[in-house]
Amino acid sequence: MGVGNYDALQAKVEKRFSGGGVVLGSYTFSKMLTNAESLTSWLETVGAPGFQNTNNLGGEYSLSGYDSRQRLTVSYVYNLPLGRGQHFFSGVSGVTDKFVSGWGLNGITTLQKGFPMGISHSVGYVSTFSGTGTTRPNVVPGCNKVIGGPVQKRLGDGPSTDPHPYFNTACFAPPDRFQFGNESRTDNTLRLPGVANWDLALFKDTHLSERVVLQMRVESFNLFNRVQFGGPNTSVGSATQGQITTQANDPRLLQLAGRINF
Repeated sequence: MGVGNYDALQAKVEKRFSGGGVVLGSYTFSKMLTNAESLTSWLETVGAPGFQNTNNLGGEYSLSGYDSRQRLTVSYVYNLPLGRGQHFFSGVSGVTDKFVSGWGLNGITTLQKGFPMGISHSVGYVSTFSGTGTTRPNVVPGCNKVIGGPVQKRLGDGPSTDPHPYFNTACFAPPDRFQFGNESRTDNTLRLPGVANWDLALFKDTHLSERVVLQMRVESFNLFNRVQFGGPNTSVGSATQGQITTQANDPRLLQLAGRINF
């Protein structure tokens, strides 16, 4: 039977501006422990390799592959203090008012710690010959699994002049034949690359009449064109162990939109 426990500290801060606009920030510090993620393996996250011993679900209890330890989301809408009745250019009128007034911006910023990684082993005698779950390696005692530094310098596994692997693959050793490894279903120190995304829109409201407003918007998804790297190859013993070869998000996307409110 699947078991899951979730504990969290949640906080919300909201600020409204007298001139129009609001900033809403939501922060979650949480921990989620499970012995299963889903009924179908292809629904699992990169961080959760699945069961090792299907006859001992208690031994599968670990951090969930969906454990997002820290997440901060900030949404904001702000009307720029420009144009008629505002702090700057408050006395404009006519055609100048149409160009200067009605500017604003809104967006969402998301910062999130990466999900836990699950380490497997490329050679699994138990899984091959007995039909049980995914074989995991043994952990080398006293070995530091984490490699520090920017993700960009931890994309490969080659000579000293090349980027290093994302995590220390030397900290894992193959279990003896027909034995289970002692690595947990998800590792409590290794995490996938996190999320740092900015979506922003600049808009302009133009009053065509007292009741009809034309709004033009320039919207940017992934404003700073930041790469969110995919998870590394977590199969220890494979040719590409520890290497990141994928991107998990899309490049910056710009779009222009318009609508009429009445």
